[in-house]
Amino acid sequence: MPRPSDTCPALSVNNTFSRRLEICIIAGVLACFALLPSLPDIPLCPYAWITGKPCPTCGTTRSLWNLAHGRFAASLAFNPIGYIVAFALLRRLAVLLLPNSRAIRFIDGHGVNVVLLALYLVIGFVHFYSGSVCK
Repeated sequence: MPRPSDTCPALSVNNTFSRRLEICIIAGVLACFALLPSLPDIPLCPYAWITGKPCPTCGTTRSLWNLAHGRFAASLAFNPIGYIVAFALLRRLAVLLLPNSRAIRFIDGHGVNVVLLALYLVIGFVHFYSGSVCK
């Protein structure tokens, strides 16, 4: 059975242009979080902007910004999902930069994706229903 990357070149890590573009986008996002002295004072969550109520992922942008600035406790307080998103971004960057590494092939497996998605959902809803969501 052919792999999805065999039938769709855009999914292949070996597609040079798309790989370089994805590396630039991820590196740019990480650089923005690391280099911005503060976050812009604009509403980033469309759900919260429309309803006036926070969603399970509210605070993730602030969590990532604090994580990039070494404020680990503040990052965790805003939203623990920030750690999962940061890991997913760094993992994808590693896969793109070192596609033939054994360790990278292990962390890029289907099981890791399932675990990350489960953690994302569980932590998001626990954070939301515990009442600790920041507005």
